[in-house]
Amino acid sequence: MVSRGGIRVIIEKEVLKLNIGFLLVALVNDLFSFSLFDYIEIDSISFLFCRPIKINMNTLKKIVLRVFLGITLIFCLFIGLVIVPYFANIVMPWDRANAIETALTWGGLTEIPEDADIISVNTEGNMFTRAFLIEFESNQKAIDKWVSESNGLKGLIPTTDPLGRYIYKVKGYEGSMGGTVKVDVEKSIVIIMMSWS
Repeated sequence: MVSRGGIRVIIEKEVLKLNIGFLLVALVNDLFSFSLFDYIEIDSISFLFCRPIKINMNTLKKIVLRVFLGITLIFCLFIGLVIVPYFANIVMPWDRANAIETALTWGGLTEIPEDADIISVNTEGNMFTRAFLIEFESNQKAIDKWVSESNGLKGLIPTTDPLGRYIYKVKGYEGSMGGTVKVDVEKSIVIIMMSWS
């Protein structure tokens, strides 16, 4: 038995008696080395329970390990579900509707036709800029109606690219920089690209 100050150490499956201030030191020591102590008895908080508290070191190790693993899991989920998609330009399934709504708002565009098939929803940019690219397919009559009802496209004269697509240069709404709307008449596909900086 070793005795110093407020600490009494009894080796070989007996009791380690110490104050609350030494609990953390004893725990860290036991986690990172091979200790012979099996129990910790804490006198400093025994008045709360009217008796000394005995904590099995193996149980304490399991609790600390589970708490550490829980915090690690939460941290990894946060990184994987929040940070990575934001900086890797991935649109998660639950963000898809919000990305479409944002792009339409930024371009002053009306809602995508109900019968439209949304081919893709992507994002580009970094922490200072953001751009949404939405591609959808619908019948030409629905696309023409969508173009005529979109306030952001009214009064704009489209240009034509080498592939024969009509390109509308849209001014920005809601503080965005605007972007382009490409209408492919042959394939009945619309590509919306709106950005913010």
